[in-house]
Amino acid sequence: MSEATAGNANGVEADGRVGKRRAPTKEGSPNLFYLWHKLQDIKTEAEQMNDAELVFMIGLVELLVEERATPGGLALAEVDTTIPH
Repeated sequence: MSEATAGNANGVEADGRVGKRRAPTKEGSPNLFYLWHKLQDIKTEAEQMNDAELVFMIGLVELLVEERATPGGLALAEVDTTIPH
């Protein structure tokens, strides 16, 4: 029991995995900005390959990154939900 408690205090789970840590928005913004631009490159390549499923999946990841980067959930408010997929 003492190992699990000591491990959790250090951010490490009992089985040795590192737990998720949420970075404050100000500290995580450069990383999210970089990731968002890389996702744009991947999305462009997927569009060139005519892979609609990959474009869709990258679009979902893009929305998650935008949601994390913008406070208040403004990114998902712009999504057109009228067209079923």
